[in-house]
Amino acid sequence: MQNVPVRESISSKVILENRNKFTVTGVTQTLSANENCITLMVGKTAMYITGSMLHVIKLDIATGIMEGDGLVDTIKYGKSNKFLRKIFK
Repeated sequence: MQNVPVRESISSKVILENRNKFTVTGVTQTLSANENCITLMVGKTAMYITGSMLHVIKLDIATGIMEGDGLVDTIKYGKSNKFLRKIFK
């Protein structure tokens, strides 16, 4: 896991193509990734991408870009949870 200082407001964008290819910008940290769920921090907000056969193809925390593929079922934002951060440290 890589950490980058969190700015007050971070611009982000989610691009989903045909439910099987996705790009997320504004990524500040990755918390976990497996075939069923990818958990990211976008600014101070957690993002959960769920589905099946999910893979992170490219991750560049310096530029804040993550690309992936797999069958996407949901993309959900949630508040940052300190408990999750402790588990995935």
